[in-house]
Amino acid sequence: MVTVHRNRQPTTEVSATVWIFLLVFVVSLFVVLLPDAPAVNNNPETVAAGSDHHAIGVKEKFKNAVFHRHQELNKALHSLTDGDIPYRLRALRERHEIIGERLVEVSSGRETVEEILHGVKTRKKSNEPPMELTEIITYLDNWIHTLHETLTHYKDATFEGIWGAYHDLTVKTLYPWDQQYLRRMPSRRDDGSIFLSIATYRDENCLNTIRWAYEKAQHPEKLFVGLVQQNCHHNCRSGVLANLSMVPVDPDEDCYEKFCNTEIGKDVCARNQVRVLNIDEPESLGPYAARFFASKLWYGKYSICCIYGLS
Repeated sequence: MVTVHRNRQPTTEVSATVWIFLLVFVVSLFVVLLPDAPAVNNNPETVAAGSDHHAIGVKEKFKNAVFHRHQELNKALHSLTDGDIPYRLRALRERHEIIGERLVEVSSGRETVEEILHGVKTRKKSNEPPMELTEIITYLDNWIHTLHETLTHYKDATFEGIWGAYHDLTVKTLYPWDQQYLRRMPSRRDDGSIFLSIATYRDENCLNTIRWAYEKAQHPEKLFVGLVQQNCHHNCRSGVLANLSMVPVDPDEDCYEKFCNTEIGKDVCARNQVRVLNIDEPESLGPYAARFFASKLWYGKYSICCIYGLS
């Protein structure tokens, strides 16, 4: 028997055919991934025109995506009119007073949230001086007490009855006051000052939050705090513990008072840089209302650093 031995190429070498195939594959992939790659052009005007054209195309795609999303949202919202929804929500929709359905108008500047809520088309600046902070805090404090007293008459009401009482009092009293507040807002200061809004609910970290803010501030004399403090003052109980029980606890500490007694807080409070609205825990309305109240403690500061909610 004659055995024929053929010379084999080493396994580390790749045939020319494989190399050609890989080269064609890489080139094809490059062409597919970059179909719109512009040709090299040393003319700055041509390059700029190409960049502008690309930017316009991206902007148009984004606008179309937003438009289609808005159409889908409208379709979903309109379907609610055929469903079993509360009368008040239906009435608000019929009067076009639901802000979420009109975000496009708000973002485009055609309408403002104030115009939608209050039904006014212009906001004229009042000839009266800006509201004093004491006037603002006194009104909000009295309004919260009034709401609490009003709701005591609805202990046995359904959630719709409670919401109706809250809504009616708000529309009758708080909204008109807010319109007056907006017309009497102070002019924005141009001094680099910062307003820090803090809404707390029985939080032991409140003191550290304010103290650290002033300790880390490069210009603490330009930092102003609006604090809405929601604490328990008597007959206090803990939160739900690990064994699902609640136990009696001491009243919550006054964050504002403790801060003003610190070394850094003495000068800050003497300059009235921290303004506070105290709310008793049973009268607390939750984080959204607390942050609304805190926003009213702004008094012309140049910018709002952040809205910080503690719970």
